[in-house]
Amino acid sequence: MPAQKKKTKRQLQAEKAQAKLKATQEGRYILAAREDTEPLRDSPKESTFSPADGTESFSLSCTRVDKTEADDVRWAYQLVKTNMIEFYRQSEMGWADKRKQQEMKEAGTFYLIARCQKEPVAFASFQFDFEDDFAVRLPPRCNPTHTRKIQVPQDLGQLRNSKQNRGKQ
Repeated sequence: MPAQKKKTKRQLQAEKAQAKLKATQEGRYILAAREDTEPLRDSPKESTFSPADGTESFSLSCTRVDKTEADDVRWAYQLVKTNMIEFYRQSEMGWADKRKQQEMKEAGTFYLIARCQKEPVAFASFQFDFEDDFAVRLPPRCNPTHTRKIQVPQDLGQLRNSKQNRGKQ
């Protein structure tokens, strides 16, 4: 019989968190929300908005990370890196490419992506989770969530150049 592989600290934490979620009604709501592929089902899957000032319209779409295009996730990572790397470097945490990429691909993460002329220009990512033993996802029709990131280019002129960042890592 082969020896069992020792679990990592992260795996043990994930198992503990999963057991905690299964133990409460709020936790079961969170688990159900994580499995939902259309968290905004009561809204159009993709919505287009045209600002009153006549500037270009943009669209919004929402997908779970496993249903999000790989190019969009890479673009989102690049935007986070551009916007946040100096902040992280100055913090205790520091910046670690692989850690940030893994975090942005965690199961249960959703991406709300704004597009202009079909190119991504901004995004927010969120998860349904517990924070400090408080469920941040309540029963249906109550939708507070744990927002992970809201990112837009530092220089709004980059909107036109966002296509250049797609697919780069």
